[in-house]
Amino acid sequence: MKKSVFAIYESIVSSPEETYDPPMNLDQMKDNLDPETFAKLENDPVHRWRAETGIELIHREPSLEEFDRICRNWELMTPEQKKLSDEKSKELFTYDNETRIPFLRKEYDFKVGNKVRVKKGIRCIQSGHTGTITEITGPNKYDWLNFTVKMDEPRLSAVQFQSGCIDKI
Repeated sequence: MKKSVFAIYESIVSSPEETYDPPMNLDQMKDNLDPETFAKLENDPVHRWRAETGIELIHREPSLEEFDRICRNWELMTPEQKKLSDEKSKELFTYDNETRIPFLRKEYDFKVGNKVRVKKGIRCIQSGHTGTITEITGPNKYDWLNFTVKMDEPRLSAVQFQSGCIDKI
């Protein structure tokens, strides 16, 4: 089942009683995380910036629940905080947070073996063709995943697509 952008945003809208919860600072991370995880996050530009500024930045998370939590938290920030977050998002990922949310959110619905419909691809511009995901790699430097899709159309073979270029059937 396809999800509309409206449905995606509807799932992350915060409730009126929620308040902004700043990301953990470096000291909190060190106290609450195991040394290996702390070292990884301390050296990650996204997590380090969040820890140093106390401002949320939309990024890929290990689970859908955690991704939705940071999206709801981002919605609760002040306009000034959102502006700083968007500037950092553009610096790191080329796009602002609101542009990236639907594409990142969609990635949680895709797995190897899923049947998909191609919207617009890196190497294939035919719209509406179907295929099966055979491989997922990434994220790349812009935090996008790349999907290899075995196309049902024999003349198209297998082609590669970036996040947001395919829809789940």
